Amino acid sequence: MIAVSSYTAAPTRVVYFTSSLALDVRMFGKECRSLAKAGFDVTVVAPNSPDGPIDGVSFVNVPSASGGRLRRTMLDNARLLMVLMKHRADVYQFHDPQLLPIGLFLRCLGRCVVYDVYENVRDDVRTKPYLPRFTRPVLSAIAGGLEWLVGRTANHVITATPSLATQFPPTKTTIVHNYPIIDELDADFSLDQYVARRPHGVYVGAMTIMRQAREMFAASDEVHRRRPDFALVTAGPTFGIEDPGSHPGVQHRTVVPREDVPSLLSAARFGVSLLADEPHLSVSLPTKVYEYAAAGLPVIVSASTVTITGDVESVRCGLVVDETDAAAIADAMVWLLDNPGEAYQMGQRGASLVRERYQWSHEADALVRVYRQLEQRRR
Repeated sequence: MIAVSSYTAAPTRVVYFTSSLALDVRMFGKECRSLAKAGFDVTVVAPNSPDGPIDGVSFVNVPSASGGRLRRTMLDNARLLMVLMKHRADVYQFHDPQLLPIGLFLRCLGRCVVYDVYENVRDDVRTKPYLPRFTRPVLSAIAGGLEWLVGRTANHVITATPSLATQFPPTKTTIVHNYPIIDELDADFSLDQYVARRPHGVYVGAMTIMRQAREMFAASDEVHRRRPDFALVTAGPTFGIEDPGSHPGVQHRTVVPREDVPSLLSAARFGVSLLADEPHLSVSLPTKVYEYAAAGLPVIVSASTVTITGDVESVRCGLVVDETDAAAIADAMVWLLDNPGEAYQMGQRGASLVRERYQWSHEADALVRVYRQLEQRRR
């Protein structure tokens, strides 16, 4: 009798490569962890990576170069490419615009590439504060051209919003929204517990001119003048603006570990998310708004962010303000502090909305389906 041995295909090997944070919230916290949980062999190749695996995801460290931005970018990309050449994977995924040349090179070698789109590259380059103004149109055109090539040659494109998806071939583009992992956030608290919190607001994320940081700080100072016990607690990096800590109405925590964000939200009365009235920002879906809502906080959002204002106004889970008017922003903050009962109900309605429609578990299913399709084509 001849024994028949069974064969089990090895898990699809996925490499997510980046030149930024190895523990980026969307990349690692959501996408890579979800793929690993679904049975894929996932590795993150990035600078300053952890020493060992986390939640089933492995890491390969790429040392960062020193020197100016251009020199660092060129050397870091060269080192990253060398590592990728040694680490043969079934699928390579990336999102950084500066890595578009590497993504295109991998496709030229016949590798399977997934381009993960977080932002509108052309418009984002035009508004980078650290780039000289005269270089922005040229760099925007170059980045846009590279992205066009990658979008049409990549095996699949994943976008964070519907507006981004319109820029790529619909037959190989999937929208995977950057919605929150609601298990990390808790909206199960009473009105009494909410009222017992200090009269603080919260802002989590990068602070820039395009995110109306100056108007937000001016509004916080005005509220602090009216109510000396008020503070807007901010956490995140700053680019092209003054030190948030120089404002009496702001308590700045700099960059905090991701695991500390839920405690920041659970100590606040409301969350703030303001964006400038720019085409690529008006159709964005700021993740922080959904995180605030998932934590049971009423939100203050900019009128120009049309993709958000509809839900905020129809569900009545926050206030919509003119993002250029510091006085209007301050009035919204004061109203939420002075009307805690209504503010609490706003937060609870927002939490219900996120649980029903805007949580990561639904998006994880869409991501895994993309990879199952790529897996079937490989076999």
